[in-house]
Formats: sequence, structure tokens, C-alpha cells
Amino acid sequence: MKEGGIHGETDELGSQVTKDPVTPGDLHATVGWALGLNPDQPIFTPSGRPIPVGGHGAKVAMEVFA
Repeated sequence: MKEGGIHGETDELGSQVTKDPVTPGDLHATVGWALGLNPDQPIFTPSGRPIPVGGHGAKVAMEVFA
């Protein structure tokens, strides 16, 4: 990941995203991808329950790696 990088934009109060929003699921998918996990494949708990890395519909924010 880029050091000191900025992703997206907010309004002047910082309360609303105005460009390139990232959901919590997207953040999890991005961190998982950086750790070598495939965000499209679930991880299974010891009891066999599937858990998606980022959640359904999550996408990796590849822009943070450029």
C-alpha cells in the first residue's frame, strides 16, 4: 500500500463521502487481498460455517496499491 496516500474525498466537514466510497466490507476485502486471501472465496470456521472475507458484494479497493 502507498504510504501517506489518500483515497476518496469528503465534504468540507468530513461528514459525507463525495468521491470513491469504501464500505466496511470493501475495507475487509482489501486487507484480506493484501494478506493473500481471495475475497471471492469464503473462509470456513472450525465448525464448517462459511464466512466471506469482505461480505457479499465487497470489492477490493485496488487504487490504494497504485
